[in-house]
Amino acid sequence: LVPPTVSVAASTNLVPHLTHRDDTYVIGTEPRPADVVLFDGRELFPFENESEFQTYLNGLAASQRYRITLFEDRYYLFVEKSLAVGMAQ
Repeated sequence: LVPPTVSVAASTNLVPHLTHRDDTYVIGTEPRPADVVLFDGRELFPFENESEFQTYLNGLAASQRYRITLFEDRYYLFVEKSLAVGMAQ
């Protein structure tokens, strides 16, 4: 679903599924905005508390850079708008 050349930031419990990619980061540690951000709303690490996690989430949403999709009331997928056009839903 996600092109192999894009950068991805993800929750720690999802990163092991993305290790084959060159540009994969744990959310909150990416050196620049990732093309795709995937996180588990029930996994706060590496944030110290829900407030820090919410601040990160709000920053992504406020950037208006991403198209946002919620899966299973738990998983959030932020895809850079320029990429979202060509990606399967």
